[in-house]
Amino acid sequence: MGVVTVAELKPSISGKKSFRPSSSARHITDWPIYDVSSDLTIEVGSTSFALHKFPLVSQSGRIRKLLLEANDTKVSRINLTGLPSGFDAFELASKFCYGVNVEITISIVTLLRCAVRFMKMTEDIFEKNLEIRTEGLFIKDPQLVKRSFLDLDLQKRQRIIVETIAELLPTQSRKSTVPMAFLSSLLKSTITASASTSCRSDLERRIDLQLDQAILEDILIPVNPHRNNHSLLHDIDSILRIFSLFLKLKTFAQEAKVYSLIALVRLLTYMQLLPHG
Repeated sequence: MGVVTVAELKPSISGKKSFRPSSSARHITDWPIYDVSSDLTIEVGSTSFALHKFPLVSQSGRIRKLLLEANDTKVSRINLTGLPSGFDAFELASKFCYGVNVEITISIVTLLRCAVRFMKMTEDIFEKNLEIRTEGLFIKDPQLVKRSFLDLDLQKRQRIIVETIAELLPTQSRKSTVPMAFLSSLLKSTITASASTSCRSDLERRIDLQLDQAILEDILIPVNPHRNNHSLLHDIDSILRIFSLFLKLKTFAQEAKVYSLIALVRLLTYMQLLPHG
Protein backbone atom coordinates (compact mmCIF):
# COMPACT_ATOMS: atom_id res chain seq x y z
CA MET A 1 0.00 0.00 0.00
CA GLY A 2 1.48 3.35 -1.04
CA VAL A 3 1.95 5.87 1.76
CA VAL A 4 1.91 9.66 1.55
CA THR A 5 3.49 11.48 4.48
CA VAL A 6 3.46 15.19 5.24
CA ALA A 7 7.21 15.28 5.71
CA GLU A 8 7.75 14.01 2.19
CA LEU A 9 5.88 16.96 0.85
CA LYS A 10 8.77 19.37 1.28
CA PRO A 11 12.48 18.95 2.06
CA SER A 12 13.03 18.49 5.79
CA ILE A 13 13.91 21.60 7.79
CA SER A 14 16.99 21.42 9.98
CA GLY A 15 16.08 20.85 13.60
CA LYS A 16 12.59 19.59 12.88
CA LYS A 17 11.28 16.07 12.77
CA SER A 18 10.70 14.49 9.41
CA PHE A 19 8.96 11.30 8.47
CA ARG A 20 10.75 8.43 6.77
CA PRO A 21 9.45 8.21 3.20
CA SER A 22 7.80 5.00 2.10
CA SER A 23 9.31 3.27 -0.92
CA SER A 24 5.94 3.53 -2.63
CA ALA A 25 5.03 7.02 -1.47
CA ARG A 26 3.57 9.65 -3.74
CA HIS A 27 5.62 12.82 -3.42
CA ILE A 28 3.93 16.20 -3.06
CA THR A 29 6.00 19.36 -2.82
CA ASP A 30 3.77 22.14 -1.60
CA TRP A 31 2.24 21.06 1.71
CA PRO A 32 3.39 22.62 4.98
CA ILE A 33 5.57 20.57 7.32
CA TYR A 34 4.39 19.78 10.83
CA ASP A 35 7.07 19.33 13.49
CA VAL A 36 4.97 16.67 15.20
CA SER A 37 4.54 13.09 14.17
CA SER A 38 1.52 11.98 12.20
CA ASP A 39 -1.33 10.85 14.47
CA LEU A 40 -3.83 9.73 11.83
CA THR A 41 -3.51 7.51 8.79
CA ILE A 42 -6.25 7.82 6.18
CA GLU A 43 -6.69 4.88 3.81
CA VAL A 44 -8.16 5.69 0.40
CA GLY A 45 -8.21 2.61 -1.79
CA SER A 46 -4.68 1.22 -1.96
CA THR A 47 -3.04 4.47 -0.82
CA SER A 48 -2.46 5.63 2.77
CA PHE A 49 -1.98 9.24 3.87
CA ALA A 50 -0.04 9.79 7.12
CA LEU A 51 -1.51 13.08 8.33
CA HIS A 52 -2.80 14.87 11.47
CA LYS A 53 -6.20 14.84 13.14
CA PHE A 54 -6.61 18.54 13.91
CA PRO A 55 -6.61 20.07 10.39
CA LEU A 56 -8.83 17.27 9.08
CA VAL A 57 -11.33 17.14 11.96
CA SER A 58 -11.73 20.93 11.93
CA GLN A 59 -12.95 20.92 8.32
CA SER A 60 -14.32 17.46 7.51
CA GLY A 61 -17.59 16.37 9.09
CA ARG A 62 -17.15 12.78 7.92
CA ILE A 63 -13.70 12.34 9.45
CA ARG A 64 -14.94 13.96 12.67
CA LYS A 65 -17.88 11.55 12.79
CA LEU A 66 -15.72 8.48 12.09
CA LEU A 67 -13.37 9.38 14.94
CA LEU A 68 -16.26 10.00 17.35
CA GLU A 69 -17.92 6.70 16.42
CA ALA A 70 -14.69 4.84 17.08
CA ASN A 71 -15.12 5.43 20.84
CA ASP A 72 -11.36 5.35 21.14
CA THR A 73 -9.34 8.53 21.58
CA LYS A 74 -6.25 6.66 20.44
CA VAL A 75 -7.65 5.59 17.07
CA SER A 76 -4.97 6.30 14.47
CA ARG A 77 -6.30 4.78 11.25
CA ILE A 78 -9.56 5.20 9.35
CA ASN A 79 -10.70 4.04 5.92
CA LEU A 80 -12.58 6.32 3.53
CA THR A 81 -14.36 3.60 1.58
CA GLY A 82 -16.40 4.76 -1.41
CA LEU A 83 -14.81 8.16 -1.98
CA PRO A 84 -15.62 9.08 -5.61
CA SER A 85 -12.48 9.64 -7.73
CA GLY A 86 -10.39 8.00 -5.00
CA PHE A 87 -7.09 9.34 -3.70
CA ASP A 88 -6.89 12.19 -6.23
CA ALA A 89 -9.99 13.80 -4.73
CA PHE A 90 -8.80 13.20 -1.16
CA GLU A 91 -5.35 14.58 -1.89
CA LEU A 92 -6.81 17.87 -3.11
CA ALA A 93 -9.26 18.12 -0.22
CA SER A 94 -6.64 17.37 2.42
CA LYS A 95 -4.32 19.98 0.93
CA PHE A 96 -7.11 22.50 1.51
CA CYS A 97 -7.41 21.34 5.14
CA TYR A 98 -3.70 22.02 5.62
CA GLY A 99 -4.06 25.57 4.33
CA VAL A 100 -2.45 24.94 0.96
CA ASN A 101 -3.68 27.38 -1.67
CA VAL A 102 -5.45 25.03 -4.08
CA GLU A 103 -6.22 26.80 -7.36
CA ILE A 104 -9.70 25.67 -8.31
CA THR A 105 -9.87 25.17 -12.06
CA ILE A 106 -12.25 23.45 -14.45
CA SER A 107 -9.92 20.44 -14.63
CA ILE A 108 -10.17 19.65 -10.89
CA VAL A 109 -13.51 21.10 -9.81
CA THR A 110 -15.29 17.77 -10.34
CA LEU A 111 -12.81 16.01 -8.04
CA LEU A 112 -13.24 18.71 -5.42
CA ARG A 113 -17.04 18.56 -5.53
CA CYS A 114 -16.87 14.79 -5.02
CA ALA A 115 -14.60 15.30 -2.02
CA VAL A 116 -16.77 18.10 -0.58
CA ARG A 117 -19.91 15.98 -0.56
CA PHE A 118 -18.27 12.78 0.64
CA MET A 119 -16.12 14.38 3.35
CA LYS A 120 -18.84 16.85 4.36
CA MET A 121 -16.62 19.92 4.05
CA THR A 122 -19.56 22.30 4.30
CA GLU A 123 -20.45 25.62 5.92
CA ASP A 124 -21.93 24.05 9.06
CA ILE A 125 -18.53 22.48 9.75
CA PHE A 126 -16.18 25.30 8.82
CA GLU A 127 -16.94 28.87 7.72
CA LYS A 128 -14.33 29.21 4.97
CA ASN A 129 -15.03 25.77 3.59
CA LEU A 130 -14.20 24.03 0.35
CA GLU A 131 -17.84 23.90 -0.72
CA ILE A 132 -18.04 27.70 -0.91
CA ARG A 133 -14.75 27.83 -2.83
CA THR A 134 -15.98 25.42 -5.49
CA GLU A 135 -19.39 27.09 -5.75
CA GLY A 136 -17.60 30.32 -6.60
CA LEU A 137 -16.37 28.76 -9.83
CA PHE A 138 -19.86 27.52 -10.70
CA ILE A 139 -21.22 31.06 -10.28
CA LYS A 140 -18.60 32.36 -12.72
CA ASP A 141 -19.38 29.60 -15.24
CA PRO A 142 -22.92 28.12 -14.89
CA GLN A 143 -22.30 25.66 -17.74
CA LEU A 144 -19.59 24.08 -15.61
CA VAL A 145 -22.25 22.24 -13.59
CA LYS A 146 -23.40 20.35 -16.66
CA ARG A 147 -19.85 19.61 -17.79
CA SER A 148 -18.88 18.34 -14.32
CA PHE A 149 -21.72 15.82 -14.25
CA LEU A 150 -20.78 14.71 -17.75
CA ASP A 151 -17.23 14.09 -16.48
CA LEU A 152 -18.60 11.92 -13.65
CA ASP A 153 -20.74 9.97 -16.11
CA LEU A 154 -17.70 9.48 -18.33
CA GLN A 155 -15.62 8.03 -15.49
CA LYS A 156 -18.47 5.71 -14.54
CA ARG A 157 -18.73 4.49 -18.13
CA GLN A 158 -14.97 3.99 -18.28
CA ARG A 159 -15.06 1.92 -15.10
CA ILE A 160 -17.87 -0.27 -16.43
CA ILE A 161 -16.03 -0.79 -19.73
CA VAL A 162 -12.73 -1.72 -18.05
CA GLU A 163 -14.36 -4.12 -15.58
CA THR A 164 -16.46 -5.71 -18.34
CA ILE A 165 -13.42 -6.29 -20.56
CA ALA A 166 -11.59 -7.88 -17.61
CA GLU A 167 -14.55 -10.19 -16.95
CA LEU A 168 -14.60 -11.30 -20.61
CA LEU A 169 -10.95 -12.38 -20.62
CA PRO A 170 -10.26 -16.12 -21.02
CA THR A 171 -9.60 -18.27 -17.95
CA GLN A 172 -6.35 -17.42 -16.20
CA SER A 173 -3.52 -19.53 -17.57
CA ARG A 174 0.20 -19.42 -18.28
CA LYS A 175 -0.67 -20.35 -21.86
CA SER A 176 -3.20 -17.57 -22.25
CA THR A 177 -3.47 -16.04 -25.71
CA VAL A 178 -4.00 -12.57 -24.25
CA PRO A 179 -0.88 -10.47 -25.01
CA MET A 180 1.08 -9.19 -22.03
CA ALA A 181 1.01 -5.65 -23.43
CA PHE A 182 -2.80 -5.74 -23.47
CA LEU A 183 -3.00 -6.98 -19.86
CA SER A 184 -0.59 -4.27 -18.75
CA SER A 185 -2.54 -1.57 -20.57
CA LEU A 186 -5.80 -2.81 -19.04
CA LEU A 187 -4.28 -2.81 -15.54
CA LYS A 188 -3.15 0.79 -16.01
CA SER A 189 -6.66 1.66 -17.18
CA THR A 190 -8.11 0.36 -13.91
CA ILE A 191 -6.36 3.24 -12.13
CA THR A 192 -7.68 5.89 -14.52
CA ALA A 193 -11.20 4.48 -14.30
CA SER A 194 -11.09 3.80 -10.52
CA ALA A 195 -12.05 0.19 -11.17
CA SER A 196 -12.73 -2.22 -8.31
CA THR A 197 -9.96 -3.80 -6.25
CA SER A 198 -11.08 -7.27 -7.36
CA CYS A 199 -10.72 -6.26 -11.01
CA ARG A 200 -7.22 -4.96 -10.41
CA SER A 201 -6.21 -8.05 -8.42
CA ASP A 202 -7.45 -10.31 -11.21
CA LEU A 203 -5.32 -8.48 -13.77
CA GLU A 204 -2.26 -8.57 -11.50
CA ARG A 205 -2.74 -12.32 -11.20
CA ARG A 206 -2.96 -12.71 -14.97
CA ILE A 207 0.21 -10.70 -15.45
CA ASP A 208 2.08 -12.75 -12.88
CA LEU A 209 1.15 -15.96 -14.74
CA GLN A 210 2.81 -14.56 -17.86
CA LEU A 211 5.54 -12.55 -16.16
CA ASP A 212 8.26 -14.39 -18.07
CA GLN A 213 6.91 -12.68 -21.22
CA ALA A 214 6.96 -9.17 -19.78
CA ILE A 215 9.27 -6.27 -20.54
CA LEU A 216 10.02 -3.37 -18.21
CA GLU A 217 7.24 -1.12 -19.52
CA ASP A 218 4.66 -3.84 -18.88
CA ILE A 219 5.14 -3.81 -15.12
CA LEU A 220 5.84 -0.13 -14.51
CA ILE A 221 2.36 0.73 -13.25
CA PRO A 222 1.91 4.50 -12.74
CA VAL A 223 0.28 5.69 -9.52
CA ASN A 224 -1.36 8.58 -11.37
CA PRO A 225 -1.44 8.19 -15.17
CA HIS A 226 -2.57 11.82 -15.58
CA ARG A 227 0.75 13.26 -14.48
CA ASN A 228 3.33 14.18 -17.10
CA ASN A 229 6.28 11.89 -17.79
CA HIS A 230 8.69 14.10 -15.84
CA SER A 231 6.83 13.60 -12.54
CA LEU A 232 5.33 10.15 -13.11
CA LEU A 233 5.54 7.87 -10.08
CA HIS A 234 5.03 4.15 -10.09
CA ASP A 235 3.10 1.78 -7.85
CA ILE A 236 5.81 -0.35 -6.25
CA ASP A 237 3.21 -2.23 -4.19
CA SER A 238 1.53 -3.50 -7.36
CA ILE A 239 4.89 -4.58 -8.78
CA LEU A 240 5.80 -6.40 -5.58
CA ARG A 241 2.43 -8.20 -5.53
CA ILE A 242 2.97 -9.39 -9.09
CA PHE A 243 6.49 -10.66 -8.37
CA SER A 244 5.38 -12.25 -5.09
CA LEU A 245 2.66 -14.24 -6.83
CA PHE A 246 5.07 -15.26 -9.57
CA LEU A 247 7.65 -16.57 -7.12
CA LYS A 248 5.00 -18.70 -5.38
CA LEU A 249 4.09 -20.56 -8.56
CA LYS A 250 5.32 -24.15 -8.44
CA THR A 251 5.26 -24.52 -12.22
CA PHE A 252 8.33 -22.38 -12.73
CA ALA A 253 11.86 -23.72 -12.44
CA GLN A 254 14.01 -22.49 -9.57
CA GLU A 255 16.41 -20.93 -12.05
CA ALA A 256 13.62 -18.82 -13.55
CA LYS A 257 12.68 -17.56 -10.10
CA VAL A 258 16.27 -16.59 -9.36
CA TYR A 259 16.40 -14.58 -12.57
CA SER A 260 13.11 -12.97 -11.59
CA LEU A 261 14.51 -11.90 -8.23
CA ILE A 262 17.53 -10.39 -9.96
CA ALA A 263 15.21 -8.57 -12.35
CA LEU A 264 13.15 -7.27 -9.43
CA VAL A 265 16.23 -5.90 -7.67
CA ARG A 266 17.33 -4.17 -10.86
CA LEU A 267 13.85 -2.78 -11.39
CA LEU A 268 13.61 -1.34 -7.88
CA THR A 269 17.09 0.15 -8.25
CA TYR A 270 16.03 1.74 -11.51
CA MET A 271 12.88 3.16 -9.95
CA GLN A 272 14.86 4.77 -7.14
CA LEU A 273 16.73 6.73 -9.83
CA LEU A 274 13.55 8.03 -11.46
CA PRO A 275 12.79 11.73 -10.92
CA HIS A 276 10.10 12.40 -8.32
CA GLY A 277 7.40 14.96 -9.00
